[in-house]
Amino acid sequence: MKCKAQKALSAKKSEVKTPKHFNMREPLKIKNGAHVVVSNQWGGNIENFIEVSTDLGFNITKTAKQSSTVNSILEYLKNLNGSDFSLSAYVNKVNTLLEGLDLIDNETHQELIEAQYEELLELVGENPNRYGGCVYIFKQMVLEKSEHEVWLDFDFDIISDNSYSLQKLLDEGTPVKIVCNDYSENEFKPVFITKFIFTLLNIIDETDDYELIAELIVASNINHFTNSETTDSFAGDWISDMVIEMLKILGCDIQDYEGEVEIEGRYFMDMGEHMGYDYVKLAEDFRDSNI
Repeated sequence: MKCKAQKALSAKKSEVKTPKHFNMREPLKIKNGAHVVVSNQWGGNIENFIEVSTDLGFNITKTAKQSSTVNSILEYLKNLNGSDFSLSAYVNKVNTLLEGLDLIDNETHQELIEAQYEELLELVGENPNRYGGCVYIFKQMVLEKSEHEVWLDFDFDIISDNSYSLQKLLDEGTPVKIVCNDYSENEFKPVFITKFIFTLLNIIDETDDYELIAELIVASNINHFTNSETTDSFAGDWISDMVIEMLKILGCDIQDYEGEVEIEGRYFMDMGEHMGYDYVKLAEDFRDSNI
């Protein structure tokens, strides 16, 4: 039984045929001078390891260290303070979590994230406008990090039910303006993230007018923020910065769209604006990849 466990969980470094399944960077030197490496495939294997170790007289106990690390995102969102919320800080927090996990080959890590996501979806069910956008961002970042080895679903009915229709946008203005009208300044940031992402995903089913979509993106800026008398600050146009960051997470990095374009201002802006990035092409690529 001892040999069986060793074969499953460790191997001589020189004999490893699948390096990605072992911790090759930190080999262990055993009594006979050989170097062995430990498997990173700790799914069902861990039960065999515990069984053998117990038979040998070792006392094995489970700890919640890794689960606590994963649950940090859940706790962060539960205690979310809208006025202090920073999209960049949230993205960095998720990145820090994911960098510590192997979501491509490690089944245990994959299961931890899947369990975490189920709990995050419960938050969305409680308050979709407050948590929906942040959880959707979490999902997209996991898919990217795992190279789609971890598949997390998101109910499109939640997106549709909590987005703004094209007609509402044309009647009332950008998501920035509508969120300001309907929510307090303290609630603005998390709700705007939800409304912007969900609205963008929803209206591509209503229109194939790339110029309209591009104008909606460009017009989602500080000029439509009416929850405060201060329309700009030392932080500059922080709403446009949030929009650019959200687009990047959704697969459209503005840095990939260098090139001048004229936004005519027919729908959401009082006048046209000359842009140094091709938002029309970005809008086309976004729609084509999500339709």
